[in-house]
Amino acid sequence: MDKLTRFVALSAMVIIVALAMTSFPATESEASGTDVATVNGITYPTLTEAIGTATDGDTVVLIDDTAVDTTIYVTNSITLDLNGHTITNNISEDRLFYVTASSFVVNGMDEGSSMVIPESNTGSYGFIKVADTSVITINGGTYTGDTDNGAFIKIFSDGELDASGSTIILNDVTMTSNGRFISTDTLSTDASTPTLIVNGGTYTTEGKAFGTDTVYLSPITFTDVTVTAGTGPCIEVCGSAATFTDCVFTVT
Repeated sequence: MDKLTRFVALSAMVIIVALAMTSFPATESEASGTDVATVNGITYPTLTEAIGTATDGDTVVLIDDTAVDTTIYVTNSITLDLNGHTITNNISEDRLFYVTASSFVVNGMDEGSSMVIPESNTGSYGFIKVADTSVITINGGTYTGDTDNGAFIKIFSDGELDASGSTIILNDVTMTSNGRFISTDTLSTDASTPTLIVNGGTYTTEGKAFGTDTVYLSPITFTDVTVTAGTGPCIEVCGSAATFTDCVFTVT
């Protein structure tokens, strides 16, 4: 092999190695064991990064179980698809998601989809903090764990934050806790906007289950819902127009 031929062959090998070492965004099919979520076919090593990248209308899909140690800020209207996986909430003295977007959807219809507060997290406040007017929808899934005087989802109106006008929609959800699943500060939501819609599902708590406090007659509705609470009332309503259809409420 003459010098020119050897030089061409060596150059080709260098180019091939360089291309192999070049970093390209991973696609969903190329996800490594360290990636936990995907947005538009690109995978991310943390749920925080995935949600931070997502824009209005995007869906963030979990591709592995993940544990979260710091609050995730949801500033764009997105869907989180649990996709049969589990989020472990290790956040103390706060909630997992801080929502200021106009909507946030969690889909947990696939078997195994869940959010968990582990026993080791003795200071958790819950899963979702509604910090601005938003529609929060949870479709299916299992949500479990104890809260430190908190609630899995809370609508805030405390002088600094005002999420009045927000609506929480729960569809066929299973929740278990030692505290409330839904609570609100005193809201100024008007009578044309529902505060809470619960369709189906099973809710079991050692304390009170649901609590809403609105100035006007903002509707809340429960349909085909089973609630078991350790202390009454199962549903605490102040100012809302409440409708209960085919529900089973038990105080133990």
